[in-house]
Amino acid sequence: PISRSYTIDPAQDMWSLGIVLFVMVTGDFPWMKAKASDPEYAAWCSGDLERCRPWKYFTPQLLRLFKMMFHPDPALRCTPAEANKLLYEPWFLRRSSPRRKVHAGCNDRPSPAEE
Repeated sequence: PISRSYTIDPAQDMWSLGIVLFVMVTGDFPWMKAKASDPEYAAWCSGDLERCRPWKYFTPQLLRLFKMMFHPDPALRCTPAEANKLLYEPWFLRRSSPRRKVHAGCNDRPSPAEE
């Protein structure tokens, strides 16, 4: 039998959960690559989110959750317990009315469907 060992890294799990949550909320990925050369990721890391879609459309609570999950320093990302606590807060569990789709990216031009 082949012996396999797995490393469990909560920081990577939180990053992955953040990606899944982001895709569920927006229908798109937050950036193409988590590298400084990617404009969307560079804007995220610099905190320059005011001009970037979809970040500027998120509630402060959701933005806070993403900031905790996508912290560039893995040692400073939220723990599973912290994320779990946030995911059970009333703002997250509350049903909301359907809203228009928010596309990822720092380009403020509306999609053809939004025009």
